[in-house]
Amino acid sequence: MPPPPPRAPGHRHPPRGGEPRPEPPALGREEPRTLVRAAIAYFTHHYGEPIQIAGLASELGVSEGCLALCFDHCHGRTPWQALQQLRLNRLYEAISRQPGDPLERLVSHCGLLPVTEANRAFQQAFGIDLGSFRRTSHRAAEDRRFRRSHPDPADLVLRP
Repeated sequence: MPPPPPRAPGHRHPPRGGEPRPEPPALGREEPRTLVRAAIAYFTHHYGEPIQIAGLASELGVSEGCLALCFDHCHGRTPWQALQQLRLNRLYEAISRQPGDPLERLVSHCGLLPVTEANRAFQQAFGIDLGSFRRTSHRAAEDRRFRRSHPDPADLVLRP
């Protein structure tokens, strides 16, 4: 098997399309990771609020394009995609913990309005729509409550 072709200077791992991914401009080796970690920390604390990626980049002292390049370099996705995935994960957790709460409130709390768009994104990310996931989570919560109130395994067996 022939050796892989040499990489051009300033390029690292090739993305899915096969073209080399450029290094983030004018940043040291660890700075892209540091910027991405700072952005993710901000997302984690403010995911339920409206977030402007350009404003965040400015707060971090870089351009929006530079922040996007850092995310692409470190995670292979955009800052917006990372924020949306975090919001969807939080929505998944919220529905799992509180399946009886109104979906509109949970979706809003996670910064994902409108509900129709949140439902489409949720189904794309997890393979199940919000309503079905909520019903499944509700049944699982009922099952957990039942099992806590009937700790003896014999109580769970149906007798003829």
